[in-house]
Amino acid sequence: MIKIVTTCFNCEAFIKECIKSVLSQKQSVWEMYIFDDASTDNSVEVATEVANGDPRIKIIKKTKHRKF
Repeated sequence: MIKIVTTCFNCEAFIKECIKSVLSQKQSVWEMYIFDDASTDNSVEVATEVANGDPRIKIIKKTKHRKF
């Protein structure tokens, strides 16, 4: 099984294209993990909409942004 890890912080402009790219692959045995670092835009909402309940896509939301 392929595991795809995507990090996200205010990535509303790009997350839709990212998820659609994964969904369009011929390989069907995969899981995608999207780690949202407390985005202040609509990243999580867009990701949730595009995922459309696909159980292979897991969105993990943090409540506090962490700067390194």
